[in-house]
Amino acid sequence: AYRPFVDMFRALAARARRADPALPPLRASAPRLIVYGITEFIAAEVREGRIAALESSADDLYHHAVTVLTAS
Repeated sequence: AYRPFVDMFRALAARARRADPALPPLRASAPRLIVYGITEFIAAEVREGRIAALESSADDLYHHAVTVLTAS
C-alpha cells in the first residue's frame, strides 16, 4: 500500500542528487522512514483529535522529509 509513496520519495532523492551531485548517497531506508513516519504522525494526530491542526504541520513534515532525503 505504501510502495508508490516510497518510490516517489526515492525518485525525489534521485532528482535532488542529479541537481546537486555533492549530496551524499541516499540511505536505502530513508524513503521508507519518511513514508512510515509521516503516516504514523498523521494517524497519531487523528487519534488525538487534532485533525484541524494537520494543515499547520505541512511545513514541518516537508522540512523533515527534505532533510532525510538530502542528508542521508
